[in-house]
Amino acid sequence: MLRYLVASGLRAGLALCAALGLVSCGHPTAQTVEPAVSGKADDQNHAECPPANERTLAATRLVLNAFSGRGTATIDLDIPGCSGVELVTDDLIIDAVTDGSGALLEWQYAAFSNDAGDFDTLIIAEAVDRVVVEYAFEPMTADSTALQSVFSTLSWPHNCGRIMPCHTSPNDGLKLTVAVEGLQAGQVAITTPRLESEAASYMAAVAIGPYQEELIGTSASGIAIHVWWLPALGEERQDGILAAMAPVVPAVDWLETNLGPYGFGKKIGAVEVDWGPGTELGGMEHHPFWHVDDGTMTDIETQIHELLHGWYGNGIRIGCWEDFILSEGVTSYLTARVMGQVIGPEAEAKVWSDYAEDRSDWENTQAWRDRECTLFTVEGTEIWSLAPYRRGAFFFKKIADEIGPEKLDAALGTFYQQNLGRSARFADLLNHIETETGFDAPTLARQTLL
Repeated sequence: MLRYLVASGLRAGLALCAALGLVSCGHPTAQTVEPAVSGKADDQNHAECPPANERTLAATRLVLNAFSGRGTATIDLDIPGCSGVELVTDDLIIDAVTDGSGALLEWQYAAFSNDAGDFDTLIIAEAVDRVVVEYAFEPMTADSTALQSVFSTLSWPHNCGRIMPCHTSPNDGLKLTVAVEGLQAGQVAITTPRLESEAASYMAAVAIGPYQEELIGTSASGIAIHVWWLPALGEERQDGILAAMAPVVPAVDWLETNLGPYGFGKKIGAVEVDWGPGTELGGMEHHPFWHVDDGTMTDIETQIHELLHGWYGNGIRIGCWEDFILSEGVTSYLTARVMGQVIGPEAEAKVWSDYAEDRSDWENTQAWRDRECTLFTVEGTEIWSLAPYRRGAFFFKKIADEIGPEKLDAALGTFYQQNLGRSARFADLLNHIETETGFDAPTLARQTLL
C-alpha cells in the first residue's frame, strides 16, 4: 500500500463499510460465547492437532453476489481429522455452515474486542476438513450503474472478515479464488483469480463497475499487463493512465530477472477504484489485480509500488504485523531502484526527493517491532505510519550505498526465491543479507529502525 490510513475516514467500523460499498455494518444476531474452543488432543489420534484458534487454512473459494448480498465461502482446512476452527466474520450474517457434503455443522459466535475494534468469530467445534459458509452482507442497490456506486472491496489490513470468513494474520497463507455472480448489464467484475501460490486473506478482492480494459504489453516471460479504468471519470485521462502503466512492462522484466519469477499467474494489472473524497490510500496490493484510487491512477510511482508487492508483501508474506517493514520498506526502496532502472536516474532521484520531503513525519517514529508476534493488526500502532515506508527505504538505500545496489539486488532476489509463497520475519531478511553480503544489516536495523 503506497499511502497508509491516517485520519482518512476509512477506519475499521462504519467508514469501512462505505469503502466496501455496503450500506450498513450492524453486528449479526447470534449466541455470544467466550472464546476460544480448543482442538482435542486425541482427535482421530492426531497428536499434532492445533487448538481451534490456531488452526490454519489451506484454501478459500469465494462466490459473491454483490447485488443480492449473498456469499458462499468454501474453506479447506489444514490437517485432516482435527476438531475445531475459528474464523473472523465481521458484519457477515451467517445463514448456514456445512461440511462440504451438505451436512449441517453446529456453530456459534464469540465476540471479542481489541484496539482495532469489535470483532465476531465463527466457532466450529466439530472435526472437519472443509467448511462451507453461506452468509449475507449488505448488497448494492438494484440500479447501481453510476460511477459513485462502483463496488470495490477493501479488506486490508485486518478486515477480511467483512467480505468472507477468514484469518486476519498475514502469516496464514491460503490459495484464493474469488468469483462474482449476478452482474447487471454494463457491469464488469474484476476478481482475484485462482491463485496457485499461497496468499494472505487480505489479497481477496472484487471491483465491479463499467470498466474499460486495455492490454498494456507482455513481459518477456509471457505475463500480460492490463489496466482497467472508469471511463466516466473522463476519457481525457486515458493517455495519462496509459503513460503511468507503460513502465510496468519493463519493470516486470527487471523484477523477474533480478528477484525471481512472479508468483500469481500470467495476467496482472491495475484496477481503478473510487474510494471517495478524503481518502489518502493511493493503491492496495490485491494481486494480481491491484486496486488504485482514481486520484492516483496516473501516478507512475504508485503503479510501480503496487506492482512490487507481488514480490515483497504478497509474494513473500510478512510473518506478522510487527514485520510490516518487510513489505513496505523493501517495496519503497525497490520502487526507487526499479524506476531508476526502467525510466532513468532522474526518476529515481525524484522518488528519493519525494521520500525526504516529509521527513519530519517519520524520522523519529518507530519503523519496526523486533519482538514476538502479538499484534492483531498494524493499525493503531506506532508503525502504522510513514516510518516503515520511508525509514525502511532509506535503510536499504544505506546498505546499497555501502555494498553496491547490485549486491543488494542479489540478496533480495535469493531471499524472495527461497520464500515465495511463504511468510517471513524481517529479522530473517536481515540475517540473510548479512550471510549473502557480509554487511551487518541486523545491527544497522537495531540502530536506526527501532
